[in-house]
Amino acid sequence: MTTQRQPAKKIGCHRCAIGQAYATQRRVVNAQHCFLLFSSIITKGGDYMAGNILYFFYSGLLLVALIVIIVVFGIKKDLGPMKKILLVTTPLVVLCGFYFWNVEFNNYVKSYFFSNKVYESDYTAELTHISIPLPNRTVLKGKEDASSPFYLTYANEKTFTDFYEEELKKMKNREVIKTFHTVEQGFMIELKSGSTIDIFLNEGNRSMLIDYNPKK
Repeated sequence: MTTQRQPAKKIGCHRCAIGQAYATQRRVVNAQHCFLLFSSIITKGGDYMAGNILYFFYSGLLLVALIVIIVVFGIKKDLGPMKKILLVTTPLVVLCGFYFWNVEFNNYVKSYFFSNKVYESDYTAELTHISIPLPNRTVLKGKEDASSPFYLTYANEKTFTDFYEEELKKMKNREVIKTFHTVEQGFMIELKSGSTIDIFLNEGNRSMLIDYNPKK
């Protein structure tokens, strides 16, 4: 009985495909580990300062303004107008204080009034013409001038999945991306160059990651 040997070229291609699949799986796992670390940081971050160092300055201005109002009307001994002004300014100062110093309240307000609509990066040549839509009520948790991949979103898993299945299909049909795949916790986008973009969601921590991986 004779045994036919499989051509070396086919064996090599098969091994190459296995190697690429393994490398992709490892990259996704590494990205997910990074994402879990980010999620834990959000969870343990506490409900104190909301993250912008300018909030120290703004808080100081609010206190100074409140003190000036009290002093001016105190000197004039005109308590009637002062009471009316304090009835308006005091709640505003308290609300601004919560916005500056309470992370949950800061995120909640930003998700309605200052949410981010798309992920863009002007610092990576391949991504300059690619805009990835973001779900409603999604807030950037990083620096805008550094193409930060970290976001906080109020979208649940179903909303997240339905949103990206629809949006990524549109991007594929417009040939903006090559294709996309569903992976654990999110999606993996393949670009025409062979580079990939991972989009992950951790609903429990309301955290979201968009991670660009250039082709090696």
